[in-house]
Amino acid sequence: MTRLPHRASQPKQSLAWLSALELQHIFSLRYSSSVQIVRLRPLLAKKMHWQSQVRNPGKHRIQEDKAKETVVFNLAIAIILIFLAVILRLLPHEPNFAPIAAVAIFGGAVLPKKYALAVPLTSIIATDLIIGFHDLILVTWGAYALIALASNKFLRGKGVMSGISAALGASIFFFFVTNFAVWLSSGMYEHTLDGLVRCYTLALPFFRNTLASDILYSGALFGLYSVAAINSTKFVKSYTH
Repeated sequence: MTRLPHRASQPKQSLAWLSALELQHIFSLRYSSSVQIVRLRPLLAKKMHWQSQVRNPGKHRIQEDKAKETVVFNLAIAIILIFLAVILRLLPHEPNFAPIAAVAIFGGAVLPKKYALAVPLTSIIATDLIIGFHDLILVTWGAYALIALASNKFLRGKGVMSGISAALGASIFFFFVTNFAVWLSSGMYEHTLDGLVRCYTLALPFFRNTLASDILYSGALFGLYSVAAINSTKFVKSYTH
């Protein structure tokens, strides 16, 4: 009796082959679907944002109005500070009795970073164009920029006393940085410890004026701003009630 060949293994192989195809097909579908989802996600987000605007047009309009008011307010504060700094620096005054550091401190505390930097730099550059440049302008400009950045980092939402404390620190910082640059590059002092001490000692009268002007102008700016904020809050409450 002739035995027929055993064919039971062939269906297993075909089933294994079909299973591999199915797995590959499923994987390709999942992969293509995930790619499509990733590609469509920004479009879906835009659509949801547009639908929220359509459903709540009043809320969206209020948000846009508030954003515009904030931009206008910041720009107005920056322009006022620049105007005050330029006028007060060009008027006759004692040496180093200037408002540049004060507007850098105050602007950094109440304005966004780009405005906080623009206020002191625009003020000092505009007045230097009129008064005249000197050998250490980059040092002084850089010092004022650092004061504005530090104020923007640490003084956001602070009050009058914090502003005055910052003015004290800014005066000391400006004194040491600028006079170190004088000692290093002017040729007026020996490059020794005695020469450095002599440079700082002779600069002390100017430091008194710097300290006085920074504290006076910073206190005035922070104080007026606090008073204006309190009065505006009272006005809004009385108007709404």
